[in-house]
Amino acid sequence: MSEETVLSTELVNRKGIPVVIAHGEIDLYTVPEFQNILDTAINLGTRAVIVILTDISYIDSSGLSALIHAYKILTARDAKLYAVVHHDQPGVYRVLEIARLSSIIRVVPSIEDALAEQERLMAA
Repeated sequence: MSEETVLSTELVNRKGIPVVIAHGEIDLYTVPEFQNILDTAINLGTRAVIVILTDISYIDSSGLSALIHAYKILTARDAKLYAVVHHDQPGVYRVLEIARLSSIIRVVPSIEDALAEQERLMAA
């Protein structure tokens, strides 16, 4: 494993929704940790999972695959996957856009946006 490839993750709860917070890089070496925390969040059985990627400097195809896997599981049970990414994050936002994941995964600029959308959906 490269010394420069570092990922730290944390799982918190906001308003009953699991939130995965990731810092560093998501690549072939770190994706097992990322996949593990995503699976933990998904297995909580909630109506949504929010993944905060604002502190991710790099994501490769293995990270995209982990997001697709999470999306498929959540969609099968009528739940949503949110990715919190800023438009000025070329290392992540642009990759999601190029891979066309932004057309299936709900990409939002803040956790507050994801929580507000979930509140609206639950009220409807």
